Amino acid sequence: MKLHLPWLWVVGFVTLSAPGCADKQAETQELTVHPKAAPTVGASISSAQAVTWTHRFQRTHPTETWTSFFDRSIYTQLLDQAGCRGLRIYNATNQQGANTFVLTGVDATGDMTKGKLANLPAPNPPMHYASILLAKQSGEVHPSAASSGEPVALERARAMTHLYQANHPEQAKSYYYSAAVLRKLLAQDGCVGIRLYQALDDNKQEHLVLVGVGEDGSDLTSGALVDYEEKCPHNCDGSELIP
Repeated sequence: MKLHLPWLWVVGFVTLSAPGCADKQAETQELTVHPKAAPTVGASISSAQAVTWTHRFQRTHPTETWTSFFDRSIYTQLLDQAGCRGLRIYNATNQQGANTFVLTGVDATGDMTKGKLANLPAPNPPMHYASILLAKQSGEVHPSAASSGEPVALERARAMTHLYQANHPEQAKSYYYSAAVLRKLLAQDGCVGIRLYQALDDNKQEHLVLVGVGEDGSDLTSGALVDYEEKCPHNCDGSELIP
């Protein structure tokens, strides 16, 4: 899941000032460390690259869900669990057939599926905000919902992730980001949550682009945008959310 913009580098948890984008991507793809080793996963990308990748997904998949917004309380509830080292974001499909996400904490043993899981984000489309990361702008802009996302039972989460994986066997099952990267996004002034964007890189490989969201519902694209996650398959731990 193009505007002509200056090439603006943004600062995230890991700075990309030295290596080029292609070098950094190749370097990230070589990661073989399991999340239980608590690596720093997730690095900042430029706004220009984020625009290119998110617009490509939206134009390639015009009927898909392009983005999902979870408010900061969802992230903090998951990250504040004892021993949590990061979050894994699973692709999922709900009972209505719409693609969505399930979030779970990750500790030293893997997915914390006996703890809290989250679903029911605010999806897009429909579009109610303006962002350079949208290929098609909304004519009517509204602030983000005060609360987006809520706890979900393991049984329901398992059903949604398994359904997605059965229908999309060649697609990424999940994405992992370390806690420090997510907390850095949430620490931005006025940040009320994080929006997850579906994206496609130059090789048509799937990614998520993460961006903070301000109180007016707009993306904080002048701040940090984060990508370079670890994906499953490539980094999986036999979670109950995978058949």
